[in-house]
Amino acid sequence: MPLTQLIQQELFEKIQTQYSGSKNQLVLELADVMAISKDGVYRRWRGDTLLTLEDLQKLSKRYPISVDTLLNSSPTHFMTEYNSNLDFDLEKFLTDLKQRFQFLLSLDVPTQIYFNAKELPIFYLFHSPELLAFKSFFWQNTFCNDSLEEIDPFRLDNL
Repeated sequence: MPLTQLIQQELFEKIQTQYSGSKNQLVLELADVMAISKDGVYRRWRGDTLLTLEDLQKLSKRYPISVDTLLNSSPTHFMTEYNSNLDFDLEKFLTDLKQRFQFLLSLDVPTQIYFNAKELPIFYLFHSPELLAFKSFFWQNTFCNDSLEEIDPFRLDNL
């Protein structure tokens, strides 16, 4: 089976593991999501018909599966992303960051991280508690608060 069909089959298997209903119900939902017939879904599931980019876009919007991860299946590469939004939660962000680093450590292989950001990565701030305290104060009062009236005064011990 060609690689594209294997990737497509893996995509449908991942979607199926996330779906709680029967396979027939899932096929009906997939037909609705992709705006195709039930038969069209089965042809794509079997690999008889390849998914279009439009199909992939619709599926990735509906189901939380990274198409990048499917396409980059190398055991030596690991892709991740962080989606910022208006409901930013600093504690959740730091917890997620810690879990990602713990995962990388658990791989027990030499690891290299490429980081792209508009400012210093947060883990550099851990070397300077004062700077980390100020940055956390700034982030909480800039990105996490809707009202300027709720800002507490800056304190070094408030981290």
